[in-house]
Amino acid sequence: MVRIQFDTACHLQKLIPYSGEDRPGEVYERMDGRWILVGYIKVEDKETGRITAVADGP
Repeated sequence: MVRIQFDTACHLQKLIPYSGEDRPGEVYERMDGRWILVGYIKVEDKETGRITAVADGP
């Protein structure tokens, strides 16, 4: 499953949740024609959807 979401500033984001898998979900943002990884959803945070910034690691 992939979810693409727009906000009022026209940021295009893509969520890959890896539902049912024991690995972190991934959040990407479209920048300069490429998908850039901007966050993870740790396995323990999947139920709440809490996103951890890439700089903080998976």
